[in-house]
Amino acid sequence: MTVSPEHAGAGGPGTVVSQALLGAAEGTRDVGVGIARTLVLNALTFGIYSGYELGGAILEGYEEGGILGALNAVNPLYHIGQGAADTALAIGREDYRKAGAAGTKTMILAAATVFGAGRGLGAAAEESATVASATRGPSLAARAEQVHTALHPVAQRMRTTAALDTTGGRIIAGGGPDLTPAQRALLDPGEIAATLPGAHAEATALAHAQQAGLTPQAMAVTRAICPQCANTIEMSGGTLTSPTTAIWPR
Repeated sequence: MTVSPEHAGAGGPGTVVSQALLGAAEGTRDVGVGIARTLVLNALTFGIYSGYELGGAILEGYEEGGILGALNAVNPLYHIGQGAADTALAIGREDYRKAGAAGTKTMILAAATVFGAGRGLGAAAEESATVASATRGPSLAARAEQVHTALHPVAQRMRTTAALDTTGGRIIAGGGPDLTPAQRALLDPGEIAATLPGAHAEATALAHAQQAGLTPQAMAVTRAICPQCANTIEMSGGTLTSPTTAIWPR
Protein backbone atom coordinates (compact mmCIF):
# COMPACT_ATOMS: atom_id res chain seq x y z
CA MET A 1 0.00 0.00 0.00
CA THR A 2 1.37 3.45 -0.89
CA VAL A 3 0.59 7.02 0.04
CA SER A 4 0.29 10.00 -2.23
CA PRO A 5 3.48 11.94 -3.02
CA GLU A 6 2.46 14.93 -0.89
CA HIS A 7 2.34 12.62 2.17
CA ALA A 8 5.41 10.56 1.35
CA GLY A 9 7.95 13.20 2.40
CA ALA A 10 10.69 14.61 0.27
CA GLY A 11 12.97 11.83 -0.90
CA GLY A 12 11.40 9.42 1.62
CA PRO A 13 9.92 5.99 1.00
CA GLY A 14 6.32 5.83 -0.04
CA THR A 15 4.94 2.99 2.06
CA VAL A 16 2.70 3.51 5.06
CA VAL A 17 4.86 1.33 7.28
CA SER A 18 8.14 2.99 6.34
CA GLN A 19 6.66 6.45 6.79
CA ALA A 20 5.27 5.52 10.19
CA LEU A 21 8.62 4.05 11.25
CA LEU A 22 10.41 7.16 10.03
CA GLY A 23 8.03 9.30 12.06
CA ALA A 24 8.54 7.07 15.09
CA ALA A 25 12.30 7.52 14.81
CA GLU A 26 11.87 11.27 14.58
CA GLY A 27 9.55 11.30 17.57
CA THR A 28 12.04 9.26 19.64
CA ARG A 29 14.84 11.60 18.56
CA ASP A 30 12.84 14.66 19.57
CA VAL A 31 12.11 13.21 23.01
CA GLY A 32 15.75 12.26 23.50
CA VAL A 33 16.99 15.67 22.43
CA GLY A 34 14.51 17.34 24.78
CA ILE A 35 15.63 15.22 27.73
CA ALA A 36 19.31 15.81 26.96
CA ARG A 37 18.74 19.56 26.63
CA THR A 38 16.94 19.68 29.97
CA LEU A 39 19.67 17.68 31.72
CA VAL A 40 22.46 19.85 30.35
CA LEU A 41 20.71 23.14 31.08
CA ASN A 42 19.73 21.95 34.56
CA ALA A 43 23.36 21.09 35.23
CA LEU A 44 24.50 24.50 34.01
CA THR A 45 21.82 26.41 35.94
CA PHE A 46 21.76 24.18 39.05
CA GLY A 47 18.19 23.06 38.38
CA ILE A 48 16.80 26.53 37.63
CA TYR A 49 16.04 25.66 34.01
CA SER A 50 13.37 23.09 34.95
CA GLY A 51 11.58 25.68 37.07
CA TYR A 52 11.80 28.21 34.24
CA GLU A 53 10.48 25.67 31.72
CA LEU A 54 7.61 24.65 34.01
CA GLY A 55 6.70 28.25 34.77
CA GLY A 56 6.72 29.12 31.07
CA ALA A 57 4.43 26.18 30.25
CA ILE A 58 1.99 27.18 33.00
CA LEU A 59 1.95 30.82 31.86
CA GLU A 60 1.38 29.84 28.24
CA GLY A 61 -1.41 27.47 29.26
CA TYR A 62 -3.03 30.18 31.36
CA GLU A 63 -2.90 32.68 28.49
CA GLU A 64 -4.54 30.18 26.17
CA GLY A 65 -7.14 28.65 28.47
CA GLY A 66 -7.14 30.36 31.83
CA ILE A 67 -6.83 28.32 35.00
CA LEU A 68 -7.85 25.12 33.23
CA GLY A 69 -5.18 25.72 30.62
CA ALA A 70 -2.56 26.26 33.31
CA LEU A 71 -3.58 23.01 35.02
CA ASN A 72 -3.53 21.11 31.73
CA ALA A 73 -0.02 22.40 31.04
CA VAL A 74 1.29 20.28 33.93
CA ASN A 75 -1.18 17.40 33.60
CA PRO A 76 0.45 14.45 31.78
CA LEU A 77 -2.93 12.84 31.12
CA TYR A 78 -4.00 15.91 29.15
CA HIS A 79 -0.88 15.73 27.01
CA ILE A 80 -1.37 12.00 26.47
CA GLY A 81 -4.94 12.64 25.28
CA GLN A 82 -3.80 15.49 23.07
CA GLY A 83 -1.07 13.32 21.58
CA ALA A 84 -3.55 10.53 20.86
CA ALA A 85 -5.84 13.05 19.14
CA ASP A 86 -2.97 14.42 17.06
CA THR A 87 -2.07 10.88 16.03
CA ALA A 88 -5.64 10.12 14.98
CA LEU A 89 -5.91 13.36 13.01
CA ALA A 90 -2.63 12.69 11.22
CA ILE A 91 -3.82 9.20 10.28
CA GLY A 92 -7.05 10.70 8.98
CA ARG A 93 -5.01 13.00 6.75
CA GLU A 94 -2.89 10.03 5.65
CA ASP A 95 0.15 11.78 7.06
CA TYR A 96 1.66 8.62 8.48
CA ARG A 97 5.05 10.16 9.16
CA LYS A 98 3.50 12.74 11.49
CA ALA A 99 1.25 10.09 12.97
CA GLY A 100 4.27 7.93 13.77
CA ALA A 101 6.06 10.84 15.43
CA ALA A 102 3.04 11.93 17.49
CA GLY A 103 2.13 8.37 18.45
CA THR A 104 5.66 7.56 19.59
CA LYS A 105 5.89 10.69 21.73
CA THR A 106 2.51 9.88 23.25
CA MET A 107 3.51 6.30 24.07
CA ILE A 108 6.77 7.44 25.68
CA LEU A 109 4.90 10.00 27.78
CA ALA A 110 2.30 7.40 28.79
CA ALA A 111 4.98 4.87 29.74
CA ALA A 112 6.86 7.49 31.78
CA THR A 113 3.64 8.51 33.52
CA VAL A 114 2.73 4.91 34.41
CA PHE A 115 6.29 4.20 35.57
CA GLY A 116 6.38 7.33 37.70
CA ALA A 117 2.97 6.59 39.20
CA GLY A 118 4.03 3.03 39.95
CA ARG A 119 7.17 4.16 41.68
CA GLY A 120 5.20 6.75 43.64
CA LEU A 121 2.67 4.19 44.80
CA GLY A 122 5.42 1.76 45.67
CA ALA A 123 7.25 4.36 47.70
CA ALA A 124 4.05 5.37 49.46
CA ALA A 125 3.25 1.75 50.29
CA GLU A 126 6.75 1.16 51.61
CA GLU A 127 6.63 4.34 53.69
CA SER A 128 3.23 3.34 55.05
CA ALA A 129 4.51 -0.09 55.99
CA THR A 130 7.58 1.42 57.65
CA VAL A 131 5.47 3.89 59.62
CA ALA A 132 3.05 1.16 60.62
CA SER A 133 5.89 -1.02 61.81
CA ALA A 134 7.48 1.87 63.66
CA THR A 135 4.24 2.70 65.44
CA ARG A 136 4.09 -0.88 66.67
CA GLY A 137 7.51 -0.38 68.31
CA PRO A 138 6.34 1.04 71.64
CA SER A 139 3.67 -1.64 72.09
CA LEU A 140 6.17 -4.31 71.13
CA ALA A 141 8.69 -2.93 73.60
CA ALA A 142 6.07 -2.80 76.33
CA ARG A 143 5.02 -6.37 75.58
CA ALA A 144 8.60 -7.61 75.67
CA GLU A 145 9.08 -5.89 79.03
CA GLN A 146 5.88 -7.40 80.41
CA VAL A 147 6.98 -10.93 79.59
CA HIS A 148 10.51 -10.17 80.76
CA THR A 149 9.31 -9.16 84.24
CA ALA A 150 8.24 -12.76 84.87
CA LEU A 151 11.92 -13.64 85.25
CA HIS A 152 13.75 -13.54 88.56
CA PRO A 153 15.29 -10.07 89.12
CA VAL A 154 18.79 -11.48 88.69
CA ALA A 155 17.79 -13.26 85.44
CA GLN A 156 16.21 -10.04 84.18
CA ARG A 157 19.65 -8.40 84.27
CA MET A 158 21.31 -11.33 82.52
CA ARG A 159 18.84 -12.42 79.86
CA THR A 160 16.90 -10.91 76.96
CA THR A 161 13.27 -11.21 75.87
CA ALA A 162 12.25 -10.42 72.30
CA ALA A 163 8.86 -9.67 70.75
CA LEU A 164 8.62 -10.02 66.96
CA ASP A 165 5.59 -9.05 64.90
CA THR A 166 5.21 -11.06 61.69
CA THR A 167 2.68 -11.58 58.93
CA GLY A 168 1.35 -14.53 60.90
CA GLY A 169 1.21 -13.16 64.42
CA ARG A 170 3.49 -12.14 67.26
CA ILE A 171 6.44 -14.30 68.32
CA ILE A 172 7.87 -14.08 71.85
CA ALA A 173 11.32 -15.49 72.51
CA GLY A 174 13.81 -15.68 75.34
CA GLY A 175 17.56 -15.97 75.14
CA GLY A 176 19.59 -18.92 76.44
CA PRO A 177 17.23 -21.54 77.85
CA ASP A 178 14.21 -19.97 76.08
CA LEU A 179 11.07 -18.72 77.86
CA THR A 180 10.45 -19.93 81.39
CA PRO A 181 7.11 -21.48 82.40
CA ALA A 182 6.24 -18.22 84.17
CA GLN A 183 6.87 -16.27 81.00
CA ARG A 184 4.84 -18.69 78.90
CA ALA A 185 1.96 -18.25 81.31
CA LEU A 186 1.87 -14.54 80.45
CA LEU A 187 1.48 -15.06 76.70
CA ASP A 188 -1.77 -13.89 75.17
CA PRO A 189 -3.88 -16.06 72.85
CA GLY A 190 -2.30 -15.98 69.42
CA GLU A 191 1.19 -15.18 70.68
CA ILE A 192 3.76 -17.78 69.72
CA ALA A 193 6.49 -19.03 72.05
CA ALA A 194 9.67 -19.65 70.06
CA THR A 195 12.30 -22.15 71.14
CA LEU A 196 15.96 -22.46 70.20
CA PRO A 197 17.96 -23.43 73.32
CA GLY A 198 21.30 -21.67 73.64
CA ALA A 199 20.55 -18.98 71.06
CA HIS A 200 19.95 -15.29 71.64
CA ALA A 201 16.34 -14.13 71.84
CA GLU A 202 16.53 -12.21 68.55
CA ALA A 203 17.92 -15.20 66.65
CA THR A 204 15.37 -17.53 68.28
CA ALA A 205 12.43 -15.36 67.18
CA LEU A 206 13.75 -14.96 63.64
CA ALA A 207 14.51 -18.66 63.28
CA HIS A 208 10.95 -19.52 64.27
CA ALA A 209 9.56 -17.01 61.77
CA GLN A 210 11.70 -18.47 59.00
CA GLN A 211 10.74 -22.06 59.82
CA ALA A 212 7.05 -21.12 59.86
CA GLY A 213 7.29 -19.19 56.58
CA LEU A 214 6.39 -15.88 58.25
CA THR A 215 7.73 -12.48 57.21
CA PRO A 216 9.16 -10.35 60.05
CA GLN A 217 7.75 -6.84 60.39
CA ALA A 218 9.06 -5.30 63.63
CA MET A 219 11.02 -6.38 66.70
CA ALA A 220 11.65 -5.03 70.19
CA VAL A 221 13.97 -6.50 72.80
CA THR A 222 14.65 -5.78 76.45
CA ARG A 223 18.41 -5.25 76.14
CA ALA A 224 20.64 -3.64 73.52
CA ILE A 225 20.97 -5.78 70.41
CA CYS A 226 24.47 -7.27 70.20
CA PRO A 227 26.58 -7.05 67.00
CA GLN A 228 25.96 -10.72 66.21
CA CYS A 229 22.18 -10.33 66.42
CA ALA A 230 22.33 -7.01 64.55
CA ASN A 231 24.04 -8.84 61.70
CA THR A 232 21.39 -11.59 61.81
CA ILE A 233 18.63 -8.98 61.63
CA GLU A 234 20.25 -7.17 58.71
CA MET A 235 20.90 -10.42 56.84
CA SER A 236 17.17 -11.18 57.11
CA GLY A 237 16.30 -7.80 55.56
CA GLY A 238 15.74 -5.86 58.77
CA THR A 239 16.97 -2.42 59.77
CA LEU A 240 17.82 -1.36 63.31
CA THR A 241 15.85 1.72 64.35
CA SER A 242 17.29 1.98 67.87
CA PRO A 243 19.58 -0.09 70.13
CA THR A 244 16.57 -2.26 71.04
CA THR A 245 14.24 -2.14 68.02
CA ALA A 246 14.23 -3.10 64.34
CA ILE A 247 11.86 -3.08 61.39
CA TRP A 248 11.62 -4.99 58.12
CA PRO A 249 10.50 -2.56 55.38
CA ARG A 250 8.43 -4.17 52.64
